[in-house]
Amino acid sequence: MPFNSDTLNLLNDTLTGASIFWKEMSFRLCKHMQGSEFVDKNAIRQRIFTAYLAANPLCAVCKNKGRQSPATAVRHKINIADGGTNDWDNLAGLCSDCDKGDR
Repeated sequence: MPFNSDTLNLLNDTLTGASIFWKEMSFRLCKHMQGSEFVDKNAIRQRIFTAYLAANPLCAVCKNKGRQSPATAVRHKINIADGGTNDWDNLAGLCSDCDKGDR
């Protein structure tokens, strides 16, 4: 379902202020979970990705091309296997088309 630009701008403006909050919460969650005996890395990653999408609701690729599409997936810019991290600087939100490589 496409969103009109006014709706996306309002959503982006609203969530930009929440970005710092969500980033801090994901950092605290990682620190808390790492202190426990059992660390479910998938659960931590999913919570980080959920917080990232809440704070960055638009597709990064579309945004760079002047389009506005809602991000539905989070991908690493540098894969974890290649030395990347779950830090927000290494994440990018993508719409379903960009995630599939259709754009």
